[in-house]
Amino acid sequence: MDELLIYIADDHAIFVEGLSEILKAQPHLKIIGTATDGQELVELMLQRKADLVILDINMPKLNGIQCTEWIKKIALKQRWLY
Repeated sequence: MDELLIYIADDHAIFVEGLSEILKAQPHLKIIGTATDGQELVELMLQRKADLVILDINMPKLNGIQCTEWIKKIALKQRWLY
């Protein structure tokens, strides 16, 4: 099985740390980055595609819904989605 590449975005560090530890224990999952706000997550997605994004709805700068809209635009532009 190929590795599943994951970003985690949440403004609560303790949540990100806890979830990261749980996911790291799974051999087929790889966390490729974390973000503390929506803008940071969008910038990460511009640099490298992830298979899965786990994000908080209530984040500073861009909330989870706005962030999802930006990620969809990036994915369409990069032809990640058809």
